[in-house]
Amino acid sequence: MLTREDLEALVFDLDGTLVDSRIDFALMRERILEYLEARGMDTTSVAGHMVLEMIAWGRRQLPAEDHEQYRVETRRILHEVEHPHAASADLFPGVQEALEAAQQAGLRLGIITRSSQPYTDLLLARHPLPLSVVVTRDHVETAHLKPRPEQLWLALRQLGAAPARGLMVGDHPTDIQCGRAAGTRVAGVLSGSGDEQCLRDAGAELVARDVAEVVWSILDGKSGRPGAQVPPLAGGEGGTRSPGA
Repeated sequence: MLTREDLEALVFDLDGTLVDSRIDFALMRERILEYLEARGMDTTSVAGHMVLEMIAWGRRQLPAEDHEQYRVETRRILHEVEHPHAASADLFPGVQEALEAAQQAGLRLGIITRSSQPYTDLLLARHPLPLSVVVTRDHVETAHLKPRPEQLWLALRQLGAAPARGLMVGDHPTDIQCGRAAGTRVAGVLSGSGDEQCLRDAGAELVARDVAEVVWSILDGKSGRPGAQVPPLAGGEGGTRSPGA
């Protein structure tokens, strides 16, 4: 069981973990695939990849003089799918109170996300949280995004915590894989895309209903705030929704 004495820092995923954003990742994937195919690319080998990795692959197929136009056009597609949700996404129940309690208990808090900085800024402007560090996809190369550990290492360095004294919390197997690769403790939550089996298969040592349950179990050994609601999970292969961006 994780306790307050084990940890100095908590690092959270954003979408599906702290906020119920409902981004249509299937639409994002469809539009990027259509764009790549319109540029004459055979996408068969990358059709199952995550969206940002698909975009990075497409860039490698182009001559250098086309890279800037490609960057602008793919960013526009991502923006058109992501940003409408920033105006309507809500925090999951209990998140605000749990993070404030964690901060008051002396834990340092941050987030890492595969979402963009502008999208994340809009969300956090609507829902100010006691976060010391925010690391988005704009802070690292695509090859270093979750499930790679670099985003998490960057957040922990900025928080001044060693990986062994940090906890990564997320709703998707990539979050768990990231924490394992970075050397942190890892907890999965059922508020987003993953079910318990896929999170445990990825290496989660703790699986809870939501962030509130994770935080309160660390702070006082209880199972979380009573009555916290978890929205029903949508179906998907391997117990997850679309793998996201």
